[in-house]
Amino acid sequence: DIAPSRTAAAVQAWQHLPNVRWVAADAVTYLSDTQTRFDVVYSIFGAVWFTDPAVLLPLVRAKMTPGGVFAFSHLPATEQNTSVDRAVRKWDHPADRWVRMLTTSGFRSVTAEVIDGPASDQRGTLLVRALAS
Repeated sequence: DIAPSRTAAAVQAWQHLPNVRWVAADAVTYLSDTQTRFDVVYSIFGAVWFTDPAVLLPLVRAKMTPGGVFAFSHLPATEQNTSVDRAVRKWDHPADRWVRMLTTSGFRSVTAEVIDGPASDQRGTLLVRALAS
């Protein structure tokens, strides 16, 4: 995570897990600089939502082991989310577009679906999963 506070929260919740290294960094910078290969890459309302997919997706794929799982979630796309005039840009794409972009970036077995919110007046969550070729 780019936010040290979120990294600290993750450490507190998951510090009991063995062989985990916690890093607070920009995803593109970290992935560009590391030699590490990943079996799993998971973003919860994080880097995938806030980073240009044309830059991030090929970089994630290049750092994954064959058969590795790439999964992420964020709010479903709406017309209100498409503004590029925001201080922080979000890449809100519908599920079918994420499938196309991931496939083009070298992933396979891509699934994307919107899970309904817990109440009828609450937005759901877009869940995406793909395997590295």
